This record gives sequence, C-alpha cells and structure tokens, in this order.
Amino acid sequence: MKSPDDFSSTQAKVPESQKPLATKESTDKKSPAKNIMEIFQQAGVSSKIINIENNEELPEVIIFEKKEISAEKMVRLYRGINHLDSSLLNQVPYAMRAEDETGKPKILENLKNEVDTLANSPTYENLLTYVNKVKPFLNPREIYLLEDALARTEEGILKGYSTRTELLYRQLEHVGNTSDSGIAPYLSASFDPKQAVGYGTEGIIIIDVPLDKIEGLNFDGSETMIKSSLDKRYITAILLRKYKKANSEEGLGLQLEKGLLKITKFAPTNLYDQKEFQLEREKELAKRREFDNKQSSLDVEAVRRKRTVELKKQFPEVEINLANFSEQDMDIYTAVKKYIFNYYKNLLEEIKHRGKKLNIARYSYQEDEGIGEGKKFDENNINEIMLTRLRELVLRYKRLEEKYQTN
Repeated sequence: MKSPDDFSSTQAKVPESQKPLATKESTDKKSPAKNIMEIFQQAGVSSKIINIENNEELPEVIIFEKKEISAEKMVRLYRGINHLDSSLLNQVPYAMRAEDETGKPKILENLKNEVDTLANSPTYENLLTYVNKVKPFLNPREIYLLEDALARTEEGILKGYSTRTELLYRQLEHVGNTSDSGIAPYLSASFDPKQAVGYGTEGIIIIDVPLDKIEGLNFDGSETMIKSSLDKRYITAILLRKYKKANSEEGLGLQLEKGLLKITKFAPTNLYDQKEFQLEREKELAKRREFDNKQSSLDVEAVRRKRTVELKKQFPEVEINLANFSEQDMDIYTAVKKYIFNYYKNLLEEIKHRGKKLNIARYSYQEDEGIGEGKKFDENNINEIMLTRLRELVLRYKRLEEKYQTN
C-alpha cells in the first residue's frame, strides 16, 4: 500500500485576483439564487447575484460580500454541491455526521472541539478521545463501522504508518455524494473546478483557505481535503448550475471558465500564484513530516497498550499478569498475544480425539466465518481473530471428545 507521503506534488490552479467592478444584480425573484440568498441573509451573510450571459448550464454566481480582502495569502479550492439550502453554510466532515432516530443525517455539533483537535493534531490519543466521545451518539450500525475503521487504523499504525496517513485513507474510502459518518476529520475538496463540477448537480462552492487549513497536500492529482468543518468566512462564491447536459465536456469547460472569470472580477482575493504555492507547500509538508516522525513511536506504543488491555478482557480464562512480561525481547502486546496463543495451542495438543493427539499444524481458520481462504495458525503472525478462532477450535474438540467419551 502506498503512503500519501510518497505521492508527488500537486499543482494548484489559482487565478489572479483583480479589483472589483460595479455590477447589476439579477432581478429574477424565482431563481434558486434569490431563494438561497434569503437563507444567507437570515444567517447574517451578505451576498449578491451576478448573471453570466450566454452560460446556459452555469448561468448565475452568488458572490459572498466581504468587508475587506485578507492580507493573508489563500489557496483556492472547489467543492461540488447537491443541495441549495442552509447546509451550504454548515459543511462538516464525516467525523461530525450521524443518523437520527429516523435515519436522516444529523450534525454532531458537540463533537466540534474533538474533531478540530484531531484534524490539526492527528495523534492516536486525540483519535481515541474523539472515538470515546462520539460512540453514545451513534446507532449500532455506525458503532460497528466506527470500530472497524478504528481497528484498521490501529493496524496501519502498528505497521509504521502515521495516524495522519491512516486518517487520510479513511477519508478516501468514502465514495462522495453521501451523508455517511466516519472517523476522518476532513472535508473533501479539489484544486480542479472541472473535477468539482462533476460532483455537483447544483453547482460548486469556491473556497479560499489558508494553506495550513488544507490536508492531503501530498496527494498526486487534484483531490485534497480541508481540515475539520468549513468556516463560512472562507466561502468566496457559489457557481449555480442548471443541470442541463452541455453539448460537450468542452462546452461545459468553457462555461465553467466564464463563471470563474466573473468570480475573479467581482470577488478579488489574495491568492498564491503557482510558484509561491509550491514553495510554501513544501515547507508545510516538511513540518508535518517532522511532527509525524516524532509522534510515530508514541502512537505505536499507545496502540499496543490499548490492545493489550483488550486482550485481557477478551480472554479472561487466560491468567495474564502483565508484571511477568519483560520487553527485552519483544513488546508487551506481541508477548501477550504469543502467551495466549501458546495457552490454547497446548490445550489443543493435549486433547486426544478418538485416541489420537491433535496437532495445530493440521488446522487452518478463516478470518470471516465461511468466507475466504483458510489461514494457518502461525505463531509468528498472531492477531486477535486468529486467537478467537483457535479458542473456538479448542472448545469444539473438547465438546466432541466429551460426546465421544459419553457414547
């Protein structure tokens, strides 16, 4: 599996900012733009509509009016949108989404602090803090998916991947255009407006964010991510779409270009040029690599401690005194797994089924019952599923032998 740290550079396409010119707003009271502007006004967001002449599929753009242009350099990103409602101002990552009692999506606003912390400081400790807090708000299906995602993240950490890298992979597992939940504290976005418009039946949001708000800077291609929730002050414009198929992809591309030129004209922003972006991007990536390298050993040890405690709970019949384990030859998690393995291996090989001793080398197991190829009980590659299947094997032969002895 390729780590995002191995991906090559991504080039941001950021237009030059220009001074604003006077404009005439649309007077179409029935337009979706007018309706959504009323929602924005109720939320305290000032905006105006710009018509784009001879742009059938992308006919209007809503410009968010800002009091001043930020002196801080920004990076331009895009997100496809499929609903023209108040959710445009409250876009949250998978880690803040859940289902209510009726199965409809809801936003977990009370998780914002934990999600912000995890997005900006991706450590295993912060991930566990989030997981422990979110569980009471999830239904059984969501808890199952959460625990599965956490287990796979832990496996990745134990293999040497950073917590950041694993969270990026969890984000990429989502197919997009869905409201499902997850542990990833990011919002998907794109450097490429053409890619974003492919995800937006109602249009695209144009977002200008500081560089340090972007995650996935090391991806090769146009995909990227925004850390945590989208702050509405970073929304520059919304390019609305009348979902009529353009005559060609080239035709849609030309309409998109016209729309973006309008935004550049009427919403000037202090954007990085391409050369500046690449230079600052490399500096930011270097800082994140340094953080991840320092954090790696701490996260590995934290996963091992947690899993060791869970092993004691999962196999209470095995007497485990952690004080008896030394970490001179192997870490305590591996040592405890090996101890449990040998405990059941010895039990199995003590059984004489129909007068014959059992040998563990003759048996295999399936990670998912009835699914997949059988795996050997390899003491050099022990995991929790293997130990569970080995215990089940021992218990099954004990029952068989008791039944055989009875008859």
